[in-house]
Amino acid sequence: MNDLTAHPGAKQPAQLAPLDTVAPALRSHGVRIELASHYSQLLDTKILSKAPEECDGKAQLQFSKILSEPDAYTVLVIIWQASPYVTDLHISNAGLKKKQFNSLNSYSLAVRLAQRPSEVAKLNTRIRGVALAAAAYGLVERIEVHRTLVELRATPLLHEFMIELSELDLRVIINFYRTLDVIPALGVVPSTVRIETDD
Repeated sequence: MNDLTAHPGAKQPAQLAPLDTVAPALRSHGVRIELASHYSQLLDTKILSKAPEECDGKAQLQFSKILSEPDAYTVLVIIWQASPYVTDLHISNAGLKKKQFNSLNSYSLAVRLAQRPSEVAKLNTRIRGVALAAAAYGLVERIEVHRTLVELRATPLLHEFMIELSELDLRVIINFYRTLDVIPALGVVPSTVRIETDD
């Protein structure tokens, strides 16, 4: 077999990464792909499979498409974190700081998520669409305070969904840390990584 690098048109990589960084990189990217798939899979089986009766086929298709987008997941997580289902003690135990909102609505979420003021209006429209879709499938309750203000509140179904999703994710994360015993990742000493499991 001819050496491809010997051909005039062949290009060699400028620099190959050390072997001991490639192996953990392959595993970590595999984990990212698997974690991303969990949201869409659970959304399909637990939420979208139960079509809301008040929506026609066109609306159901539109709402399911909206909820399947990554930014919809971000919005749902924030609504859930700000809900009574997640207490200050839960937040403290997780090493996080609870997001405080005077009023949790599409605009306040847009202000929180926008990286620059010019993005707020577009994000507000996008988040309003996510809220409508989530409400249609019972994940979010839309409470009309007055004509121009609709507050968003997590439902028991959203709480249940988030807990189930985290359980799927944690299994993958735990298995990833276990592979550190056989992957010589730079700067990682497997014996110092402690994961509490039930088994």
